[in-house]
Amino acid sequence: MRDLYLFQDRVSQSFRMRGEDEQTHTVVLTQCAAQPDGSSFALTFNGGREVPAEQGTYLLSADGLEPMPVFLVPARQDATGVELYAVFNQPDLGGGGQ
Repeated sequence: MRDLYLFQDRVSQSFRMRGEDEQTHTVVLTQCAAQPDGSSFALTFNGGREVPAEQGTYLLSADGLEPMPVFLVPARQDATGVELYAVFNQPDLGGGGQ
């Protein structure tokens, strides 16, 4: 299960990103931000020009972190590389709606 605490201490760390083409690229986690109500959190990664700029599911891994499928969306691309974004919805642990 993906949760905020898994990523919070990994900001500024490198992750390996592997797509369907089996090529591995390095991206850096630059931001981990939670919504104030705790309903979701977002991750922002930066990668070089060789990093794919297509949205899709990629396997992300890092030292001490097993590969996990994450849906990444390109947020911005320029001459230096690409910024990728992932959003995770947190389960309602309170049980029941209102």
